Amino acid sequence: VLACTAQTDIATAWTDTDKEGKQTQINENQELLDDWKDAKKRTFAFFGGKYNIILRECDDECHKIVCAKGNEILIAGQFKTIFFVVYGQKAATKMKKEDK
Repeated sequence: VLACTAQTDIATAWTDTDKEGKQTQINENQELLDDWKDAKKRTFAFFGGKYNIILRECDDECHKIVCAKGNEILIAGQFKTIFFVVYGQKAATKMKKEDK
């Protein structure tokens, strides 16, 4: 790890439990190494959460994915020598009565 906002913001291993109670071991380092171009890969697990991949974009310099889960957003970029993974939450949108 070259840089991170906190020591908790690094790739880790954890156990995911689905709705039926089935447990799956998640290795976030493997998530980084997986083929992001593979359309069969529909989720990306990182920062202790599992996110639906909603956009993929790949070119010669970078593979990028945009993921979402509820109000959470995760964006990841895979360059030749480094990965960037960022996380945030959607801001609440407030509409004025005259805009409705």
